Amino acid sequence: MALLRKINRFLALSAADRRTFVWAAVLLPLTAVSVLTLGINRTFAWLNRAPPARGHPSVPGELVPARRAAALARQAIRHSPIKGQCLSQSLVLWHLLRQQGIESELRIGVGKETDESPIAADNFNAHAWVEYQGVALNDRPDVRQRFAPFERARQPPE
Repeated sequence: MALLRKINRFLALSAADRRTFVWAAVLLPLTAVSVLTLGINRTFAWLNRAPPARGHPSVPGELVPARRAAALARQAIRHSPIKGQCLSQSLVLWHLLRQQGIESELRIGVGKETDESPIAADNFNAHAWVEYQGVALNDRPDVRQRFAPFERARQPPE
């Protein structure tokens, strides 16, 4: 019954949402393996090869399409046998948004020391997430309080 329920939920999605979900499900394991074997630069270049969509699918500044893509990517991650780490997951979301004409930022940051979580000298925490107009799409809203982002993590070549 659980499988039937999942199939019905998938079929209830719009055609565009089904494509986004399937594309995320396909890209996630490929991206995770690529990051591990080829590294971030080559993986980023591979994902960046596909030209971005022209025009905007909605009113510029509208968060709904970006959040929808993030929710579909989360569902694909949840059902994927290879989930990858935050970097590969964020690369996939960044790519999905780009393919929809939504310009977003791939952010990479380092852990901040706080009263609740002191960082030991030999402990290094890094994290990746995607932002759209300063809003974290695939992480908690307080991600910038927990991680100090580099000014520009990755920028597509001009």
